[in-house]
Amino acid sequence: IFVSEHLEEVPGDLEAWLLLGEAQLGRGDLAAAVAATERAVEVDPLSAPAWYQLGELMRVGGKVGLAASFYDRARTLDPGHGDSDARAELLTNDDDATVLRMHDKWPAIIWLTLGAADVLERQGNPVEAVTILQAALEDHPADGRLHYAIGRLLIGVPDEAEHAVYALTRASELQPEDPETWYALGVTYLALEVDHGADAWFAFDRVEELVGEDPDWTDRLLAGRRAVAEVP
Repeated sequence: IFVSEHLEEVPGDLEAWLLLGEAQLGRGDLAAAVAATERAVEVDPLSAPAWYQLGELMRVGGKVGLAASFYDRARTLDPGHGDSDARAELLTNDDDATVLRMHDKWPAIIWLTLGAADVLERQGNPVEAVTILQAALEDHPADGRLHYAIGRLLIGVPDEAEHAVYALTRASELQPEDPETWYALGVTYLALEVDHGADAWFAFDRVEELVGEDPDWTDRLLAGRRAVAEVP
C-alpha cells in the first residue's frame, strides 16, 4: 500500500514500479504485476532490470517467445544484467517450452505486447518491435490488433511492403470495421512497386464507408485519393 501511495506522488520512480510489480506477483496477481512492470518500462525504456522483470513475468505466464525477447532486450541494454543469458538458453529447451505453452489463458499479454512494441518503435527499433509482436502472434493468431501493429510497423521498414500488405490484409479480415486498418492497407498498397492503385482505392472506399462524413478523416482520405490518382 505504501508503494502505491508513493507512486501517486512520484509516478516517475522506476524502482518503486519494479517493487510494486514484485509485490503484486507475490500476491498472485500476475496481471497487476505486469501492469506495474510495464509502467517501469515506460518510465525508463533503457532499463535492463525492467525488461528483465517483464521477461520473468512472461515466463511465469507461459509466454515463451515474449520471455526470450524481453530477456534478449535486457541483455542488449546490459550484457551483465541478471541471468538473461541463462534464461534465454532455458527457453530454447523444447521440453520447457512445451510445458510453459500449456498456460495460455492470459489475453492481457496482447496489451502488454502492444505497449512494449510502441516503446521500441519510439526508440527507433521497429524490427525488434515486430519480433515481439510476432512472438505474441504465435499464441494469438486471430488477434487483429497484433496483425495491424505488425503491418503498420513494416510499412516503414525497407523492402517489407509486401509483408506489411499481408499483415494488414489479415488484420482487415479479423477487424473489418476498423477504418485505421483499411487506411493503413491502402497506404501500403501505394508503396508497392507493382501498380496496386485499384486495391488502394478499394481500401480507401472502405474507410469512407466506415467513417461517413467524419471531418477528422477528410484530409487523410483526400490525400490518399490524390496519391492513387498519381500512380502511373
